[in-house]
Amino acid sequence: MNTFKPNWTNESVICILILSGIIFFSSCTDNKAIASPIVEDAKEAIRKTSAGNKNTIITNDSNEVVSKYDITKFEKSILSKELLEISGLTIDRDNKNLYAINDEKAILFKLDQKGEILEKFDFGKKGDYEGLEMVGDLVYILKSNGKIISFDVSTSKKIKTYNNPLTAINDAEGLGYDPKTNSLIIACKGNPNIKSSTNLKKTKSVYAYNLITELFNQTPMINITDKAIKNYLEKKLQNTDSKKKIKKLLNRAVDFSPSAIAVHPIEDYFYLLSTVGKTIIVVDRDSSIKNIYFLDDSAYIQPEGICFDAKGNMFISNEGKGLKSNILRLSY
Repeated sequence: MNTFKPNWTNESVICILILSGIIFFSSCTDNKAIASPIVEDAKEAIRKTSAGNKNTIITNDSNEVVSKYDITKFEKSILSKELLEISGLTIDRDNKNLYAINDEKAILFKLDQKGEILEKFDFGKKGDYEGLEMVGDLVYILKSNGKIISFDVSTSKKIKTYNNPLTAINDAEGLGYDPKTNSLIIACKGNPNIKSSTNLKKTKSVYAYNLITELFNQTPMINITDKAIKNYLEKKLQNTDSKKKIKKLLNRAVDFSPSAIAVHPIEDYFYLLSTVGKTIIVVDRDSSIKNIYFLDDSAYIQPEGICFDAKGNMFISNEGKGLKSNILRLSY
């Protein structure tokens, strides 16, 4: 019996591969299993979606855009008079309900995303309560003297008070959670130094408290210096605005004093919100500034709290200043 032996030339192989590809493509298309073709790279796509957004700042020489928010567009929820002096904001792990505190009153408020009060918890005595963060069922509440209280919303019970080297002179106002290090992060509005362990000047610092070891790291996790802010803005604003406008923005940015902090769930950047100067400064884990947002006075009356849901949507709470307080939701 004669065995057939095909003559495999290079041309034959190429033709077979092309035909196979056409058949595969057709079958995938019929089953709607093939992905959309990639027409452009990710950076180009980001540049196109960000085009025309006046709040976008180009952050490096490769034109990579990190701004994902239009701070002029938001959904506003008016809050109850009980939250006129709202000072801290966080969201639960299901990304369903918000939690807030009112400065000086030891009451924790559970809210829906429209700002309606669903439940209230009494967690202690009156005090200067500034920051708020939720991890699992535990809510952590920061006092301006650095002390942190944990409260279990599932049992409505206060758990404990965490002491650390921070004092009233540090004026700790921002509290966030870093899932990478399993640490609470504390932003100081006042003096960045802890006794004699640091000697920082013209700097705003963020410290970390590890929830596993229950140890406070006396070396700042993040340092944002006035010099770094100036260098960033001078480089990014050159040839874009008048010298007078640039100077005004520089003065606003250097006035930066963080009143809230949150870790972005997608970008892994730290967003620090400042009522003074009405700014948000975005930094990475090396304290490198990635973006600066300048907030409009009429919309952001007195921004005191910030948090994100898992999709990156940003929530900012504003004290009332004699008017009604609110929560603004900005889409990612």
